[in-house]
Amino acid sequence: ALLALAVAGAVGAAVGLAPETFAGLFTKDAEVAGIAARALSWVAPAFGGFGLGMALYFASMGAGRMGWPMAAGVARIALAAGGGWVLANMAGMGLDGHFLGVALGISAYGVVTALGVRDANWSARQG
Repeated sequence: ALLALAVAGAVGAAVGLAPETFAGLFTKDAEVAGIAARALSWVAPAFGGFGLGMALYFASMGAGRMGWPMAAGVARIALAAGGGWVLANMAGMGLDGHFLGVALGISAYGVVTALGVRDANWSARQG
């Protein structure tokens, strides 16, 4: 899980430091690239949390203990959609509020999954 956090975090750092470059790899439309770069500047720093969450999700799946990873997925959606809406509309952040909501959701996914499985007994399940 820590390796996934480090690798995804390193990719996120690279993307976050040069969002225009990475956005330009996917479109030549200047307006689309500008919006994508804004999104990446908010979301890329959260890539490590996604790597952490996904690694622990699959470990939990293999152990047959999916409660916390499922709760983390719900938290991710709630923050991305609900939190993004609140930040965009009620806090007045506009489109950047939606992007921040997505970043917060991704980060919560990793944190909730990690905290949920941290103290789990990973021995074989009984019947």
